[in-house]
Amino acid sequence: MAEKNVKLPPEMEFQADTLRNLLREIQETKTDLEELAAISKNEAELNAAGKKPKQSIVKNQLALYKKELNNTKQEIERIKNALKLISEMREDYFASISAATKESKQISKVLMSLKETAETLPLWIGEDEEEAPALCGAIQTGEDYVAK
Repeated sequence: MAEKNVKLPPEMEFQADTLRNLLREIQETKTDLEELAAISKNEAELNAAGKKPKQSIVKNQLALYKKELNNTKQEIERIKNALKLISEMREDYFASISAATKESKQISKVLMSLKETAETLPLWIGEDEEEAPALCGAIQTGEDYVAK
């Protein structure tokens, strides 16, 4: 399995390491083909023995079945843990995206408010050598002016 070097957020780095360890553990503890071959061989001996197989063959086969059943239960538990960790990582990832989206929405609200406020500000841009009208902020109003 080729690992890609993906840059994760620092808070997810620990979870990713835990997941890698879980996956390695699952891979290492998988049932060997030799163990499965031993079970198949014992089954063949049981079938060859007919109706009354030897007690030792039956006990050996039962022991192999129990061992594989326990191995399978452990593997299932490890896989469930890995899936649970993946689910937690996804939730954290989507929560961080949601937080970033909320932040950008707040910024856009501020920008919209600024735009609306800017539209109401008095602004005058004159040609060369043109005098600014009163109330532009550049020239004081007359003393007799009353705002409407």
